[in-house]
Amino acid sequence: MLSIKLALRLLLRKKLSSLINIFGLALGIGSFLLISIYAYNELQYDRFHEQGKNIYRLSGNTFNPNSHSAILPLRFYPIIKEKVPEIEEVVRVQGAFGSPNLVTDEISFAQAGILFVDPEFMNVFSFQLISGNMDAFADDPNSILISKEMASRFFGDEDPVGKILRYYDAFNLVVRGVLEDVPAYSHLQFSALINIDFQRIFNATIFEIWGSYTTTYYMLVRENTNIGTLENKLLTLYAEAVNPAYTDGTRNFYLQPLSKVYLGSGEISSPTVPILTGNQSAVYIFSVSAILILLLACLNFVNLTSAKSTMRAREVGVRKVLGAGKRNLISKFFAESLLIVFISMILGIVFVELVFPYFSDFAGKDIGLYSIPLGILVINLVLLLLIVTTLSGLYPAFVLTRFQPVTVLKGSAALIGRQLQGRSGPNFRLRQILIVLQFAISTGLIISSLAMFNQTRHALTHSGFDSESLIVLRNYSDDQMTNRYHAIRNELEQYPFIKQISAGTHIPTQRLGYVTRLQEPHKSRDESAIVYLTYVDFGYLETLGVKLSSGRFFDIENATDSTETVIINRTAAKELGIKEADEILLAGFGGSTTKRVIGIVEDIHFRSVLEPVNPKAFYINHEFYYQPPASNHILIKYDTKNLSEVISSIELAWAKNAREGRTADYIFMDAHYESLYLSELQTGRIALIFTFLAILIAALGLLGTTAYVMEARKKELGIRQVLGATILRLSTMISREFALLIILANVIAWPLTFYLMTRWLDKFAYRAEMSIWIFLLAGLASLLLALSVVNIMVFKQARQNPVHVLKYE
Repeated sequence: MLSIKLALRLLLRKKLSSLINIFGLALGIGSFLLISIYAYNELQYDRFHEQGKNIYRLSGNTFNPNSHSAILPLRFYPIIKEKVPEIEEVVRVQGAFGSPNLVTDEISFAQAGILFVDPEFMNVFSFQLISGNMDAFADDPNSILISKEMASRFFGDEDPVGKILRYYDAFNLVVRGVLEDVPAYSHLQFSALINIDFQRIFNATIFEIWGSYTTTYYMLVRENTNIGTLENKLLTLYAEAVNPAYTDGTRNFYLQPLSKVYLGSGEISSPTVPILTGNQSAVYIFSVSAILILLLACLNFVNLTSAKSTMRAREVGVRKVLGAGKRNLISKFFAESLLIVFISMILGIVFVELVFPYFSDFAGKDIGLYSIPLGILVINLVLLLLIVTTLSGLYPAFVLTRFQPVTVLKGSAALIGRQLQGRSGPNFRLRQILIVLQFAISTGLIISSLAMFNQTRHALTHSGFDSESLIVLRNYSDDQMTNRYHAIRNELEQYPFIKQISAGTHIPTQRLGYVTRLQEPHKSRDESAIVYLTYVDFGYLETLGVKLSSGRFFDIENATDSTETVIINRTAAKELGIKEADEILLAGFGGSTTKRVIGIVEDIHFRSVLEPVNPKAFYINHEFYYQPPASNHILIKYDTKNLSEVISSIELAWAKNAREGRTADYIFMDAHYESLYLSELQTGRIALIFTFLAILIAALGLLGTTAYVMEARKKELGIRQVLGATILRLSTMISREFALLIILANVIAWPLTFYLMTRWLDKFAYRAEMSIWIFLLAGLASLLLALSVVNIMVFKQARQNPVHVLKYE
């Protein structure tokens, strides 16, 4: 208790140094807590499922040997059920196309987040059914389970069980139950579940053919099953049913543990089942950064303590003469460290609470101290207090107690200065190492932040189409769909600020299209290519601003373009061996239909640049099967800054031509495309915060080290001033020493950061290169920061009267 009182008295007496100590540690502890809570929350996804440790998602490269995806044919389901006893339950999951219109007698909404699932879905996962009957859902294909939020949206306070929702206002669905809203920490996010057999009503063929890659499989595996053996068994069964060549070693199946789906799906495409994904490398990077930032804060404490060691040395000498033993002195210094760390921890927690609302906005997640169980939080805070106290107090406790009483009590600052400066020991070299380490980390974080920003900007500006000033209006499916599109188009074309209007079944950021195999008629199936089809109206590609590589666009004046032609992207052309759009015929459009290639366009990123561009084919088609025709998405290109004028004109045209009660459902393409890179944008923002904090802590560390140097060399600087040295001369001398350390820090940081960021960029199929200007900018920033701090201290010291410095020597 006495040691704590003495420590508190010392803190009050040395207000400035105490404030810097406490502020630096508070920043370090706060940063550590901030990053730790973020990492903890990222690791909590899908942990709430009771059987989670035995749930796996099936993925592989059977669809495309060069691509890893989590989609397989529906037809594989009965084979798994019959021939794989190691799997206790298997469920199929499909995402609904777009946002289907669900209609009651009174209202209609385009409802996002609808999944088609097997009834066993609720046996495998631990999603909660609030009311209703799963037996009825299983027995009747025309069944739907809706979330609590959706129930309120469609039925208000009424009990929705037993009520009817019309799917696209064409097929009846009976509400069989209400689900608790899906937990935030689930990679599967949905608003409704429809019995997967419901699709047999309007699309029975997908259950019968092997070419329909539309389904994700989740499996509840029995205890003690060898996963590797099970993967091989599934692949063998699939190869026997589809193609025996799949067992040649080039194709594989993978069973991914449920706990790894959220952070481990960056390179696994899931085009038909949208899922939440995180950034595993970012969690690792931020976790390491948290430890390093905390360590830097502790070392800063040591620096600032060492800077005042001349004064503390005399105190230690007096205490030793008065009989204080080494144990007493060590306990005193540890008590000081404990008090400072405790105060810093309180301030760090306050800092976290103040910053979390802004941090949550940056991260796109509602997280805070409350998101960690209280018991775990308290235990970890106590451990953190003890660890930081030990790290921070170790150096002062064991180094400062080694001063010899005879030396320090003679009053020889020169002798003490030599001890501090390390001319008879390694201390000064350690300080140099510390500066290099601090600025290597800070420079590395600056480079990393710039690289993340550069990659995200590259992704957003190299999409292959122009997302600016583009609105997509969703049409709904009924027998008047195409007529409604043309009426809206005619209405909007009267406005001078509407530049182009077209439509298509698919748009960038959503599903890739319908899958087929295309080939030249005289070639074999082995020479075909898997291609995604998008049905479009005239002007679709021009409205998107797609660049033509070869040939021409569709021409409404050319009668055969609406039935006999196709335009492909460069990736499709490459896989089909087509170099120029010279009227080459392609088959695979259904039956014996062939189409002429009249154009090749540059690749469009329909999905994230994390994924390779898929082969695409576009052709005119206004009516298609059970799915919405080519007018499903209406593309509207405008040219005005008066956005409200554009919106009002769209809503007016919609109101004139849509059914009563249906509101206009539209998106801004630039914002929608940006949502593909939400994870990268969030990672970049978080990295920016941590970079700023690391730089601030490094600056405090440099402040402490510079103060130490000034303390140890004040007599030297005083003598130089007496002999005529100017402030500029002193500044240049000290700055040169620190500049060399910063340059060395950059030499260390550059190759290490280049290696780590190159590995991070490897996950992008299309990436921005690590330009030299990123490294130069980061190096210049760290050098300017260091020299600014150093020169502030030098000018402060140089402005003192040298007589006051030398009169006691």
